[in-house]
Amino acid sequence: MRKLIKLKTDHVHLTPSLRMRVNLAAQVLSNTMSCTLASQGRHDTEGTRKLIGMMDRFFDCLNVKSARQGDRTRKDDLKPYRDVEDARFTWLEKEFLGYLHRWEQQAQQTPGVTKDVKNRMCLSKQTLVGLRMTELTKTLLQEEGVTYVLSDKFNQDPLEQHFSKQRRRCGANENPTVMEYGRNEVNLHVMGEMLRAVRGGNVGGRAQVPIDYNNDTPLAKRPRNR
Repeated sequence: MRKLIKLKTDHVHLTPSLRMRVNLAAQVLSNTMSCTLASQGRHDTEGTRKLIGMMDRFFDCLNVKSARQGDRTRKDDLKPYRDVEDARFTWLEKEFLGYLHRWEQQAQQTPGVTKDVKNRMCLSKQTLVGLRMTELTKTLLQEEGVTYVLSDKFNQDPLEQHFSKQRRRCGANENPTVMEYGRNEVNLHVMGEMLRAVRGGNVGGRAQVPIDYNNDTPLAKRPRNR
């Protein structure tokens, strides 16, 4: 009997577009996968099982979508954040981040390989940006009137949905000019809610969030390496 019924060809043979599918990564790095590997009784998969188990909990901590999700799924990690002393903060900041730090140290100490290869042996530093959610959540919980925080709200899905519509407007044109991009923006603004996000994209179905076209706040600049 097949145990991992959700795993298909797309999970193994990745294309550039499939590499952006977060749902595929979540299905591979799941507790079901970890338990299946453990049932084989092989000691050489122990490190892999540990990584998968920690990533599964990491996904749960950062994907609390509703106040009753934890009760419905019977998973404490999917319950709303209500206290700055929540045990998940300690796990994220010390155990999970410490695990990634030790991983990076071991990769950098590998002899006989180039610096580029060492960097590819561990997670990118951009992956750790998600952990900034912990400090923001603690700050919000200290605000007056805030009873709980849903971590799933800290995401860039609305922005990705918008650009998926832009790509669909461009068709086969992968290098639109400024004029073409501006014309597409006007069309998207006129069509509004009538235009849906691309089916099969790397963003799951979510409520459409309107974009404030009058917001001229400058984007944060990447710090220069000196």
